[in-house]
Order: sequence, then structure tokens, then C-alpha cells
Amino acid sequence: MKNTDSSQEMSLCSLILGKALATHPVTQAAVALGGSPGQALAASLLPGAVRWNNKLSRLPPLQVALCSSLLAGLVCYLHHLLRRRLARVGKHGYLQTLLDFMKSLPYVRDIVAKENAKVLRDLRAGVKEIHVEGVDPLTKLPKHKCDSKIVLQALRRLHSVDKEPELRTSTMSGTMYICDKKHLELLNSAYGMYALTNPLHGDCFPSVNRLEREVVGMTASILGGGPAGACVEACGTMTSGGTESIMTAVRTTRDFMCHTRGIDQPELVMAVSAHPAFDKACRYFGIKQHRIPVSKDYRADVKAMARAVNGNTIMLVVSAPGYPHGVMDPVEAAASVARAKKVCLHVDCCLGGFVLPFARKLGYNVPPFHFEVPGVTSISVDTHKYAMAQKGSSVVLYHSRALRKFQFTSITDWTGGLYVSPSHPGSRSGSLVAQTWAAMVHLGEEGYMEATKQLMEASIKLQKGIVAIPGLKLIGQPDMCLVAWTATNVNILELNDVMTSKGWTLNVLQFPNSVHMCLTMSNVDCVEMLIKDLQDGVNDLLKHGSDPAKGGKAPIYGMATSLPDRGAVNDILIMYQDVVCG
Repeated sequence: MKNTDSSQEMSLCSLILGKALATHPVTQAAVALGGSPGQALAASLLPGAVRWNNKLSRLPPLQVALCSSLLAGLVCYLHHLLRRRLARVGKHGYLQTLLDFMKSLPYVRDIVAKENAKVLRDLRAGVKEIHVEGVDPLTKLPKHKCDSKIVLQALRRLHSVDKEPELRTSTMSGTMYICDKKHLELLNSAYGMYALTNPLHGDCFPSVNRLEREVVGMTASILGGGPAGACVEACGTMTSGGTESIMTAVRTTRDFMCHTRGIDQPELVMAVSAHPAFDKACRYFGIKQHRIPVSKDYRADVKAMARAVNGNTIMLVVSAPGYPHGVMDPVEAAASVARAKKVCLHVDCCLGGFVLPFARKLGYNVPPFHFEVPGVTSISVDTHKYAMAQKGSSVVLYHSRALRKFQFTSITDWTGGLYVSPSHPGSRSGSLVAQTWAAMVHLGEEGYMEATKQLMEASIKLQKGIVAIPGLKLIGQPDMCLVAWTATNVNILELNDVMTSKGWTLNVLQFPNSVHMCLTMSNVDCVEMLIKDLQDGVNDLLKHGSDPAKGGKAPIYGMATSLPDRGAVNDILIMYQDVVCG
């Protein structure tokens, strides 16, 4: 099971060798004279073996041994090199592997280096240092103490260049989820109250551990867990955000499958629409990744997922809903595959965990997606999104304690004493736990039902408004309050630039080029204005024939999506991040 690839390679080699020997003239002649294939093989090999033995007998034994060792080493090296190359082809494809090889050639490498240097200069020119009057940039620790009033004044001046948060009329997609000022003030008060606490020291701050248990319990209760749910043993922990929840679930499952199934070459199967946190987890934890396509409705292709499963598969991944298009993957179908193949199934509910359960109660068609589905083993859900807690707050859930215990890290022989930690970080902020608890208790089921009702109604209004604009069409059929669309009569990337010039911050998607708007309680009242600006933007592009907004991102995104060399795009992204980090 653990060496599936090697076994398949050996079987294939044996089959090819067998066919070659079976059709060899010497073999066929021996069989024709009444001999067995084994006798025929011996007859064909014996003369050659005798000749080589006579030649080698004239050489010193030490020389024969050394030459044999060198030859064996060379064969092993070539085999290892070939496996690495084939693995790279399997991961990146023939085209990307060929492009990478061409870029490694001396002449081409020099050209690429010059172009990258030019791109780097442009990036540094584009990412400018923020200059705020009265607040000089710091490159070292100030020598003297500074009065608290001056510190706060400097922070206010720096904060003044940020986009002003607006409640209910924000023009940003997603990003902000808080519903009103009183709620925000409550979270700030809870945060300040627990500012000095640390869940790692439960003996000193027992209330923080209780608050975390209750946040996990409340979250599980709306996702098929708890005493009244289908999965009574559902449990979990809090994390700093969706990425940590996903990475934690992946690592926990890896260790669980290694311990229970002996899988030491783990593989994971996910759709191309799954969150990049799964890519990050696979890179961090040495897991081979299989990316399967989505169907015409932009949901994970479960048949392709089933074909990708093998003896080393530890986890299947589905989203409810996916971040790009706001559509739910077929969780029940994927769970059926997981049960049949005896692998784990993770449902990424980071976006929909605090909307879909309440949307179902309101009568919307929400198919089963959480622990109510047999086969679901873990769930990630962000409480800093639609649970309306502050960043960063999230929860990772498991269907049993038997799985969760593989998340914990214990060190028994440290000179500093016995050590155990439930998560990747050691010390954590008790403030984030407390404000999350405060958010959930403050709103309760009633508050989340009210919010979900407004969000779903706004989503339907936005969908109708988009399809009513000639040339715009939806991408998939949204299952909640994230709506994606593209254009057939104008360049959707240029339309996004026009919307940016009007003050909107939408999310740009690729494959296909499109944009989406994630509706939250911070922007729920902006739908009519968004529809009007979209209509005006399309009219502007049709009238002018090009983007009237200067300095937009359309050329950048257009180049990135059309460029076949994804390695070059990767290099540009890394350079950009390096510039931003300073």
C-alpha cells in the first residue's frame, strides 16, 4: 500500500521484459522443440553468461568488485534522477517542465534574469512607501521613550491613509463582517479585558480555556455536532484563522493515517477551486497533491476525485462553499467515495459555516454538508467572518477525539519540563478567544438568523441585477451570499478597473476571468448602488472602447491568466511579496 508507485513500476517492467523474452527467436525455437519458457530463457542466456565469466575471470577480483559497485551506484543515481524528473512532470506538466528546462539554459537564463530585474524595478516603483506628515519611517528602535499621547497620535495619522471602515454601506467585497458599532464596541471591551491572558497557561487563566471549549461547542452544535447532533463526539480547537484551521486539519489527518494505516507517503485530493491553504499545507507537510477539475457548474468533479484516490490517499477536500464562485461541492457524493475508499474527508466551511445552517432553517435549499453526512471527518469554519468576531479567529472541528489527539504535540524529555500544546502556536491571545465568545453569545441564533435573512435576500437581488445587465452573466449558481460574474461584451478585467475607479474593491478571479462580490453585514445595503455602477461601467466601456480608468490592473491580470509559463507568474508573485515585506 505504501509503495504503490514502485510496485506498479516493477509490474510494468516485468510485463515488458516478459513480452520481449517470449517473442525472442531463441525462446520460440526452444519452446517449439518441447522445452518450457524457463528452459528456453536459460538456453538463451547461458552462452552470453559463459563468455562474460571468461572475460571477467582474467581481471583481479577487487577490480571486478569496484567496477560492479560503481556501475550499481550509477544505475541507482540515474534511476533516482529519472524518478525526480517524472515526479516533476507529474506535478507541473510537460509544458511547464520544458519551459523550466529552457530557462535553465545559460543564454536563456541571462535573458530571464534581465527581464526579472526590470520587473523588480517596476514593482519597487509601484509599491511606494507610505509617507505621513509628522511620522517618519523607522529603521531602528527609538533611543528614548516616547509619551503615550504621541504614540497614539502617530498611529491615528498612519491609520488615516487606510480605507475607512463602513458599516452596512462598505464598498469592499468581504474583508469586514461586523454588523454595527455597538457590537464592535462589545468586542473591543472583551478584547481589552483579556489582553494579558494566554490559553497556554490554563492553570493561571482557567476562564480562557472554558471560553474556548464553549466557542468550539457552540460552533459544533450548528454543524451537526453536540448532544443534539448526528455526531455527538464532535470536538475541536480554536485557531488564528482559516489557513491555520485547514493546515491543522491536514497535518492531523496525515499523522492519524500514518498511525492507523501506515501511510508514510501521504497524498491529498482536492478540486482546483479549493482554498490555497491546502496547497500550503501540502508544501509544509510533505504531502503529494492531486488537483482535480470542476464540473460545468464549477463544483468539484467527484468522479475525477474518485479516480485520483490510491493506496496513499489520506484526505479528500470539498468546500461549502468554495471561495471563488460561492458554490457548494457535492459533499454527500464525496463522502460516499471517502467511505468506500476508507479515507478522511475535510469540508472547508470557512466561508459558509455561519450562513448555510441558518439559510437552511430559513427554507433555502442547502444540501447536507457537515457532520450529518457520514464520512465527514473534519471541518474548518471561520468565526471571524459571518460569526462576526474580530480577526483572527477560527475553529477546526473533528468527528472524534481519536482523530483530534493527533493534533496535539507533547514533548516528554525537554529539560524545561513536560510540554504539551494543542496547536501550532504555543502562546496564544486569550483576547481573541474572549471576543469570539462575546460575539457568538451577543448575537445568538436569533441574531445569526436575522443576518442570514438579509444576506440571502441581498444575494438574490444582486444575482437578478447582474443577469439583467446585457453582457453580464453569473459564474455558477451561488449557494449563499457570494456572487461571481463575467462579461461577454466587454473585458471583465477592464470592467473591474472601472469599478475600482468608482470606489469598489471587488475580487478578481481567473480560469475563467471573472470577479466576485462577497456580501457581508458591512456592505449588505450597497447592492443597488453596485448594480447601478456595474451598468454604468459596462456602458462606459461600450462607449469608449477602452478602459477610462488609468493605471488599472487589467493588463497585469490579463497577462497572468494568458501566460502559459506559470513559473514566470510565480516568480513575479514572489518578487512582489518580497517588495511588500521590505
